[in-house]
Amino acid sequence: MGTAALLFFVLIRNLNSHVLSEDSVVESECRDRYLWIHVRSAQTPRFQVKDGSGVHALIEPLASRCGYTISTFRMDGFTTFRASYYSCFTQNQNDEVFTFSFNVFVSDAGGTWTSRPVSAVCSGLTWTHREVICEEDYMEVNVDRESSCGGQRGDSGEMWHAAFSQAQRTASSVWQLMFLQSDGRVSSMSISEAQRGGYSLVAGAQRVALRSPYKQPHAELSTVEGVPVEVLRVSLFFKKKLTVMMIDVSMACTVNSGSFDGARLLWDVPRS
Repeated sequence: MGTAALLFFVLIRNLNSHVLSEDSVVESECRDRYLWIHVRSAQTPRFQVKDGSGVHALIEPLASRCGYTISTFRMDGFTTFRASYYSCFTQNQNDEVFTFSFNVFVSDAGGTWTSRPVSAVCSGLTWTHREVICEEDYMEVNVDRESSCGGQRGDSGEMWHAAFSQAQRTASSVWQLMFLQSDGRVSSMSISEAQRGGYSLVAGAQRVALRSPYKQPHAELSTVEGVPVEVLRVSLFFKKKLTVMMIDVSMACTVNSGSFDGARLLWDVPRS
C-alpha cells in the first residue's frame, strides 16, 4: 500500500474587490463535524461561550482542551473558529441536535470593540461507529456507546487481551480510562485524574467522545506506510452489574507537515 494525498483547495480573497459589509463581519455555518465561524476584525477577535452555568472566555489552554480551535490567517486578516460538536459547553440532544451560543468580540479600525452574538443549532448528522477528528491542537474520537469491547486484532491482540484481564480485576461502577503502550505497559486512571492530565471526556445519550492534546505522555509516535502518526491506545471501562464493559476510544492522527502548491494544501496520509 502507498499513501494518498489529501488536498484542500484554498480560496484567496481579494479584499480590494470584495469588501465585507458590516453585517457579514461574522459568518457562521454548521459543517460536517463542527460549527464554523469566520470573523474579520482589525485586532484578533475574542470568543466567549455561553451555557446554563454562565459565560466562559475561550483562551488557551481551555479552548483546545474543550474542543475549540482558533486560527488567524495573516494573509487576509480573517480568523476562523471551529467548535467540535462534542465541545465542552455545547448542548447535546441525543447526539442528534447540537446547540451553540457564543459572543464574538470584534474591533474596528479605530480600536472600538463590539460584541456579536452567534447562535446555531446543528442537526441532520449521520454518525459512523467510530469518528476520529484530527484538529490543529487536539485529537478527538467519538464512539457508539453500545459497541462491544471487541478488542484489537493482529499484533495488538495480546495487548488488548491483557488490558481486558486487568480491567476485570480493577473495574468498578465508575468509569476509568486505561492506556496501553506498545512495550506492554498498562496504566489506568479515573476520569477526574484524566481531566487534570489534559484529557476531556464527554458522554452523550448514544456516544462517548474523548479528546486529547498532542504529545501526551501516553501517546506514541509510529510510522504507517512512511507517514508519521501519533497514536493513543486507550479504553474506557467500567463494571455494569457482573459484566465488565470496555469501549475502545483509541485514536491516531498524522503529524507530518503539509505543502502548498499555490492553489492547494496537500498532506500525505496512510491509505488504510
